[in-house]
Amino acid sequence: MKQSLSLRTAEEFAPGSLVSVKLALFPGPCRIETLARVVRCEGQDTGSNLALEFTHLRDVDREALIRHVCHLERQRLQARARR
Repeated sequence: MKQSLSLRTAEEFAPGSLVSVKLALFPGPCRIETLARVVRCEGQDTGSNLALEFTHLRDVDREALIRHVCHLERQRLQARARR
C-alpha cells in the first residue's frame, strides 16, 4: 500500500519532482522527515492543491503515521457517537 498526502500550498511543483517533507504530528512530539514525489499539482488563484506520494518513508515513521491517523479517526467516531 502506498502512503500519500494531499495539501494546499502557495507554491507550484512539477509533477514527478521530489520534495522534502517535514511533518509534525500534533499533539504529540512526533516529527517525520521524508521525501515524496509530486503526483499532482493543480493550481488555483488561492494556491495549489498538491498530491504527494512518499518515496522514502522509514518503517518507524510509517507506523507513527498509522497510529496518528487511527487516533484521529477514533476521536472523530467518538465525537460523532456523542451527538
